[in-house]
Amino acid sequence: MISFNFSDRDLTIFFIKTGLSLPIAILCVSIIFFSIAACAAPSSPKVKKLTALNAAKYIQRTGSSCRADKLSKFLHHGVNVNASVKGVRLLSYALLNGAGDCALGLLKNGASVHYETAFGPFLDSALSVAAGADACEPAVIIALIDRNAEPNKITFDTTPLLSAALTKNIACAEELIRAGASLGRPVPPRGLTPLMVAQWEAGSSIYKEPSDRIIMTKLLLSYGADPNVKMRNIPGRTGEAGMTALFFAVGAGETFEPCAKCARLLIAAGASPNLMSQRGQAPLLWGLSPKRVTTLVAVKALISGGANVDLANPKTGETPLMAAAMRGDEGIVSYLLKSGANRCAKDEQGRTAVDYAHKSHHEKVVKLLSENR
Repeated sequence: MISFNFSDRDLTIFFIKTGLSLPIAILCVSIIFFSIAACAAPSSPKVKKLTALNAAKYIQRTGSSCRADKLSKFLHHGVNVNASVKGVRLLSYALLNGAGDCALGLLKNGASVHYETAFGPFLDSALSVAAGADACEPAVIIALIDRNAEPNKITFDTTPLLSAALTKNIACAEELIRAGASLGRPVPPRGLTPLMVAQWEAGSSIYKEPSDRIIMTKLLLSYGADPNVKMRNIPGRTGEAGMTALFFAVGAGETFEPCAKCARLLIAAGASPNLMSQRGQAPLLWGLSPKRVTTLVAVKALISGGANVDLANPKTGETPLMAAAMRGDEGIVSYLLKSGANRCAKDEQGRTAVDYAHKSHHEKVVKLLSENR
């Protein structure tokens, strides 16, 4: 430690020689003193402690800008390449955050691909995490497969290809297919296939362009995906049993639009527009049912593809025209009538489409159905 001892005589000589006033002279001496003291004092380390936690924070903070050479400093200072932070391995942090360069760097340094990462109560494999990430990189998928990551491993009721199809990671999906990922084997317990989930939109930051659903559908069909595989019956989700990819293309949920172009692709590849679910609905009737979001364009795609406009639910007798009347959709009702829908058909309770419209207070539809009888 360096010590300083300025006497009154020293300060007086300093004032006389510099011609400075007392306050300014004191200020100058103080600056000199603290500058020298700072140089003499032991310096604080400029780099954070090289721990697994800080390595994970570095990956999260930098994302796609994460550099393998910088991350390697943590490894060279003793951080285990397979270290976990809050149950998630460093490799999964890199995969989830689109840090492709760092993911490849970890793999080159010996990171294992044979593990399952905990996400709350669920587990996911490294390959599924990579395939389902917002910024999936084909080079990372190839590197994982080269290290014997299993392309058909089921974790968290999903497979890597199912994850890629869901998030519309087209290039990564193709690498998985080339590596032997199954296109047709339904994934338990629901029996989902990649072609089914390709019709969905999912998440918030991972929404892609609508055209990506079409491209993914084309890709899967080009490799031979079967469009008529049906979902399984599981407790609590009986309404899904028997549904195919075509159901999801035309009868979307409340958060995304149907894909009429996807429906046409599926029908062209052999999808039947008249296959019924266990609930007794074909795609046309299901798409028009409550809580479904379908469009006139999707309805036209089904009918032009051979959908029976009068195919009723064998359990209730409800027809597509009745469902459209209950919704009050004049455009769809009009198109169904022009396509030959029977306005006089009755359900199991003897009700017609007019009765459905009356019950839902859609008077314009009532008038439409009553014209030219």
